Amino acid sequence: MRRLLTVAFSLLLGTAPSVEAADTLRLSLAEAVQMALAPQGNLRVEAARADLEAARARTDISRGALLPHLRALVDQRRLTRNLEALGLRDQGGNFRPPRLVGPFSTFDARAQIDQTVFDWSALKELQASEASAEGALHDLERTRDLVAAEVCRIYLQALRARADLEAAQADVELARSLLETAGRRLQAGTGIRLEETRAAVQLSNQQQRLLVAQNRLGRAYLHLQRVIGAEIGAPIELTDRLERDSAPLMDARQADETARASRPDLKALEDQVRSAQRRVRAAWARHLPSVAAFADYGSSGIYADDSLPTWTLGLRLDIPIFQGGRLKAQQAEARALLRRRQALLQDLRQEVELEVRLALTGARLADQQVQVSREGLDLAQEELERAQRRYRAGVANSLEVTEAQASLERARENYNSALFESGTARVELRAAIGTIRSHLGPIGQREE
Repeated sequence: MRRLLTVAFSLLLGTAPSVEAADTLRLSLAEAVQMALAPQGNLRVEAARADLEAARARTDISRGALLPHLRALVDQRRLTRNLEALGLRDQGGNFRPPRLVGPFSTFDARAQIDQTVFDWSALKELQASEASAEGALHDLERTRDLVAAEVCRIYLQALRARADLEAAQADVELARSLLETAGRRLQAGTGIRLEETRAAVQLSNQQQRLLVAQNRLGRAYLHLQRVIGAEIGAPIELTDRLERDSAPLMDARQADETARASRPDLKALEDQVRSAQRRVRAAWARHLPSVAAFADYGSSGIYADDSLPTWTLGLRLDIPIFQGGRLKAQQAEARALLRRRQALLQDLRQEVELEVRLALTGARLADQQVQVSREGLDLAQEELERAQRRYRAGVANSLEVTEAQASLERARENYNSALFESGTARVELRAAIGTIRSHLGPIGQREE
């Protein structure tokens, strides 16, 4: 069943993950983001879709106030009436109306139609609802960007954990090799028991680090499955590698312009400001008269079989004069909401500019860290190779090799950390300028 679901995702996404084994899901970064953004993926995206549907429904409600209203009525009654209550009282003379008439029957069946001819307030409310719906659409896009950025960060964390696991495995192999060499030297009479013990302690330490790395990778996989909506705990394999992104960075001015044109949250708040402006006009327009046309046509009589056709046609002019101060209060509320949203928009523009500058600075610094840590890794590898040759030649003891292994371990950790920070900085930059979903290819080129 799980394999069928995975194949279904493949058909849905076009470039969806492949299945290497019946229970293993192979994912690239782009595929992980696609799974999170697909229906039944990340629930935050699904909630934003529901908000968009609700906003569009509110727009239809506002539009309904300007469209014709048609209804059909059928009424069959049996009733009595007190004529004196209707003003028909005995005034003297030859005719004395009865006080109580009935019971008698009435029948009425007709269709009624109402059409708004002019209502400036309802028109502005419709325009405000349309702007709100546009804002909800941009909110959905912003949610997709946030989820995509979160998936990228967690995917990078998983790649970092896997790189640390591979480094720990390599360190275990180095420690095991050192232990074997110390054992051979001891058997040949050229080594001492202390060197073998030291190598055994080093191997035990590296095996402990390996267990910690395995646990960290398992936790990273669980977090990734949670955010993309996959089955928690199912086997998963990442097809990308923790690599350096060699794409050139844009300058600050270009980044600012891209962010202003691309950030969905900016567009959403701009739509909210337009909606608030139109609601201010709608609140003011409630002082204006409104005109509606109405008509009905049907049959009325005692019973349905003896009814006669009747109709009504007319115009209705509604002139608001005084409503207890409600209209003035609505205008004040609408203006206050507009000022609030304008302030929020200005604040968000400044926040976006700050995010872009910080992300650019972080990305440049992370690139430098990758370069420096790579040089340190090369030097540490060279140092270990020399120490191993000296130890095998019998001109150095195992302590020198152990120290070189520790240096290589730190260099690998620094390099993996620098790659992770560089990838994270690129994710933060793309999220800051609003282009996170347009960069879903490989994280970068393999650093040789």
